[in-house]
Amino acid sequence: MPKIKNSLMNFSGKIDELVFVDSKRYGAHTRKRPKPGSKKNQAALKQNYKRTAFLNKLASDINRIIQTHSGAHKHPNFYFKLQKRFRSQSSDNRFVLLRTLQGLDVHPLYTLDKVLGDHEIRFSYPKQKIQFEVTVKTHPRQRVKTNCYSFELLLITWNQGSGSASHQLQVSEWVYPDDPKPVFEFSFRRSPKTVHWILCLGQKMGWDRQPPASMKAQGMRIVLAETFLKKEMSLLTTSSKKTLAGGPSNPELLRVKPKRTN
Repeated sequence: MPKIKNSLMNFSGKIDELVFVDSKRYGAHTRKRPKPGSKKNQAALKQNYKRTAFLNKLASDINRIIQTHSGAHKHPNFYFKLQKRFRSQSSDNRFVLLRTLQGLDVHPLYTLDKVLGDHEIRFSYPKQKIQFEVTVKTHPRQRVKTNCYSFELLLITWNQGSGSASHQLQVSEWVYPDDPKPVFEFSFRRSPKTVHWILCLGQKMGWDRQPPASMKAQGMRIVLAETFLKKEMSLLTTSSKKTLAGGPSNPELLRVKPKRTN
């Protein structure tokens, strides 16, 4: 029913096909009630609003976490690149969306490839853990004012029934080009509710165990996206491949020592 205002001439509400609006900005006026099936009530439009909110939340979480650990190295357009990859898919399945991020560098100019060197990553699932083994095949080529390097692994996870992401970060000991080629083992805690995860691999050149000032001497990339749900594993055509060919580290973090050298 209409709601009576201070003036008998000004009221708001709905009567039959008319909507009475008491607007301070545009004055009192009437408009027609939206008809069923109009744009405002289209199911497809409502679904699009819901999808947009979901994609924004997913991209925002990833962008925020990487920003926390990479700082200025993260390009200002990184968030929009996340969105572009997500919108290339018609599916709202989070794993399908995360899978599109494989190979995405945090900065388009200072990429992981430009740090050079050769390494491989293998992952496994010991009890309540996600474990990564990083094997150095070739030391990266030293740049001006750099004489060592380190790895950074940033693991971002999603639990079943939760729309928000969690993350863990580990960095390796500094490695010198004259050292034997190391094999690092990074072990992360895994909740029983974890269903999806992505791995960001960072590599940073340094000088005497200190991070460099130049962004040119570092790179970070989303290298892997995986699921624990069997029904989603069947979507993969390369799910059996658990090896990847080849960031900013915080000096206050506990650094992972090589478990062996080659």
